[in-house]
Amino acid sequence: MCYEGGFSHDPDKLTYGVDMKKIRWCGILQRIALAYFVVALIEISTKTAQAKDLLPGRFSIFKLYCWHWLVGACVLIVYLALIYGVYVPDWHFTVNNRDSADYGKILTVNCGVRGKLDPPCNTVGYIDREVLGINHMYAHPAWKRSKSHASRLRHWVVMGLALLVLGITLHFTDAIPLNKQLYTFSYVCVTSGAAALVFSAFYVLVDIGNVKFMFLPLEWIGMNAMLVYVMAAEGIFAAFINGWYYDDPHNTLVFARPRFDQIY
Repeated sequence: MCYEGGFSHDPDKLTYGVDMKKIRWCGILQRIALAYFVVALIEISTKTAQAKDLLPGRFSIFKLYCWHWLVGACVLIVYLALIYGVYVPDWHFTVNNRDSADYGKILTVNCGVRGKLDPPCNTVGYIDREVLGINHMYAHPAWKRSKSHASRLRHWVVMGLALLVLGITLHFTDAIPLNKQLYTFSYVCVTSGAAALVFSAFYVLVDIGNVKFMFLPLEWIGMNAMLVYVMAAEGIFAAFINGWYYDDPHNTLVFARPRFDQIY
């Protein structure tokens, strides 16, 4: 975890190696791994106290996993209390980018707020700075290197079109056919390119056109990505969608998918 969370300089530079003064302890994926580790410890420690059979009743699932629900509720309460209750004061940082016109200057980020979720003033960044120090943060966060709308769209659209055309060309020339099961290179190119174009379209509508009310459900999905992933992986979404049919119980989107896969 420490190794993956750190960084190395370019091999062709004399400063090659890991600077322990600026190493980034635990990146995003490593923090997710730590969360899984804690959950695994809870599962192991409460397994003996867990009932073997699911008792009948409406709330039996809560009784069976009472310790899991209790720990989860405690974690959620602490998380929400920290996110929305901790006061984030103004903070300073020194510009270390030699190519910047502000190199060497000490700049101030004006916060003085509670419960703000933007990158400069959220509680997570504040706790990281207080515990690990500012040298252990990313040197070029997104809020410092933001560009204009046109430059962002140009980058995303050009890259998306290039990947999409490359993937389609590889497929129809029989060089590398599309295959989801094997995650072939053409499949990766097509899906990545299509995702870039769709993302660009959403960016134009939401961030530039300010049409946000239509996409509030997608915003909720993005803010709860892990929950949505687990619900989809465990078949909860499929079970919900399968409960809606037209004229015949087998005429649902879930039953229609195998027929669609056979056609295409």
